[in-house]
Amino acid sequence: MVLLLRATARRGGTPGLAGRFSAVAFVDYATSGVGPYRELLHVPRVTRWSDAIGPTVAGIWVTTQASVVSGNHNWGLTKKLARIERERVGGGRPEHWIAEDEAGELGSLVHRPWGVPVPVGKPRAGGRLLQRRDGFAWATPVSVFGLARPTSVWDVKLDADRVTDLERHRIVAAFSITSGRMGFHAATIRPTT
Repeated sequence: MVLLLRATARRGGTPGLAGRFSAVAFVDYATSGVGPYRELLHVPRVTRWSDAIGPTVAGIWVTTQASVVSGNHNWGLTKKLARIERERVGGGRPEHWIAEDEAGELGSLVHRPWGVPVPVGKPRAGGRLLQRRDGFAWATPVSVFGLARPTSVWDVKLDADRVTDLERHRIVAAFSITSGRMGFHAATIRPTT
């Protein structure tokens, strides 16, 4: 479940951010190299390095320690543990997500997909996940394939300090990806100095 956001010009906002796009996603991995887990993440921007372009993840929370260790070690992420619940219901009824950690609620929403699923895909050659941490830069090829549907969203709450401030962003699109496959391939790791 992905929310595409656009920064709005508001009094007291960060200069230069108006018009910038970002994304928030609730993800349910049925299988992975470290087993099933759920995730909440915030992508505040697309980054350009000299030889690569791609998203940078600012905040990311997952439901298993194995995912924390793998993501932080292999892709330079700063994954943290959280409880993330997904109430899946059939028959076209709404789906509920909630994420919280020891400091409280990170985010929640209710959504209902609609419309005809459309195939979407991004081969691993089409951009990289770009992260910087602890004096190193990770550039990770990512591939994504699945079926996307628009989704109606309501009751959205996100922690303004830890995820993103919805008072300064407007949701411009929301979609649900099903029958999806994501591949995180071996990262190129370089010192940043």
